Amino acid sequence: PVSSTHSLVGATVGSIAAVRGFACVKLAQFGTIAISWLVSPLLSGLLTVLLYIICRRYVLQHPIPEQAGLRFLPGFCVFTAFILSFFILYKGIPSLPTANMPFWVVLLICIGIALLA
Repeated sequence: PVSSTHSLVGATVGSIAAVRGFACVKLAQFGTIAISWLVSPLLSGLLTVLLYIICRRYVLQHPIPEQAGLRFLPGFCVFTAFILSFFILYKGIPSLPTANMPFWVVLLICIGIALLA
């Protein structure tokens, strides 16, 4: 599959380079985007491995996995609610009033949302 982000950035860089020349491409911004393409899969892979190890150790290898799964489910829901609300509030929607809030305020709001979940 082709990522729409890869396609859009590639098309934009290619268009700018074709029309104005490669010197007009902001390499620092492009580099930041390219680094995020490399770092994001690595971090998500590490997080996935960590969550799998926790799940395998405390749920799948438990004598009664169904009971252990039900005990860990609320924690996984809280974690998911925190991550989703953090990305939505901190970077996701510029029109939200949280767009200009300090990091620690957004963090406290996300902790509150996660605990309410």
